[in-house]
Parts: sequence; C-alpha cells; structure tokens
Amino acid sequence: MKALIVMLSTALTLILSGDGFATRSEQTNWRKLGDLYLSMPLSAVQYEYGPYDDRRGYRVKGGSLFLGFKSNRVSYIGTDSPAFKTVDGFGVGTYIPLGRCVKTKTNPCAHKWRGLTYMPFVLGGSWHGILKYGEQKMAVLLRVEKGNVKNVSVQTCPKSGWVRITDPGPGRLRCGLPL
Repeated sequence: MKALIVMLSTALTLILSGDGFATRSEQTNWRKLGDLYLSMPLSAVQYEYGPYDDRRGYRVKGGSLFLGFKSNRVSYIGTDSPAFKTVDGFGVGTYIPLGRCVKTKTNPCAHKWRGLTYMPFVLGGSWHGILKYGEQKMAVLLRVEKGNVKNVSVQTCPKSGWVRITDPGPGRLRCGLPL
C-alpha cells in the first residue's frame, strides 16, 4: 500500500508539472529569485529594499522588480532584471532550447521544458506552467524573445479555488484547480 501511495504521488507531481519528461532534478526551484523568496515577510523585504510602491515596484540593477503580498508575505515575484537568478542560475538572459515536439490532449505539437509548456502566441512567446514543490503550488511564466528569457514571473497558488493574477509586467499568471 505504501509503495502504491508513493507511486501515485510521483505520478500526480508529474501530471501537475504538465511534463511527463521532467524529473525532480531537472525542475528549476522557482521559489527563490536572488535574495527574495516566496512567503518572505514584508518586513524583511522593506528592510533590504525600502518602502514598496505598488505602481512602480522597485528599480533594481538592470531593470524592475514587482512584488505581490498576501498576509504580509511575498506571494508574487516578477522581474526583467538579470540580477535575480534562481539558485541554479536561471533567470533573465538565459537561453531555453525549444526542444522536440510532443503530442498532448490539447495540442498536436507542444514543446516542454522543465515542467513548463511553450506558448508561441502568448506575449510573443512564453513558457508557463503550474508546478508543485512539497506542499507549495506555484504558477510560473517566462516571457521569451528568440529563445532568451526577458521576464520571469512566479506566483504562489492558493490551496483551493481559482485565482487570476494580473502581472504588472507583460503578462498574466493563473493558478489551476485545487488538488
């Protein structure tokens, strides 16, 4: 029974990631960008960056940084600055290869990368997906031009229900159905 639960849990993780090919070691840890992380206390952000302006965000080296807060904790990070990278070095300026075409339920030729799906007609080209790490679900949106990442957005998802997030940058993030 325990083996069956582990197997079903692994299968569910792959289904939620939207990519039957990505293993956990191939997925990028999107929870942290630079020195910021999802669920970081607002007080810690303001200590490092000063008061937050909802309309302008923060002006940072190489671009802008937009944040969203829920219950005084970071729930959204969006940036076009190459200064904010994930722990494995991924961020603005990174090149993502298109990869091979795979058939899905809704697309005869979908492209997948680390749990994300390429959408050529969204924002002039973007990678998106709903990913899960531990108990935390998050929406990830990467806007690309000629394969190079121009904007990174990551949003925590609620444990239940739908939510539509308007990205202050160039797109929208949307979390999926409850688990």
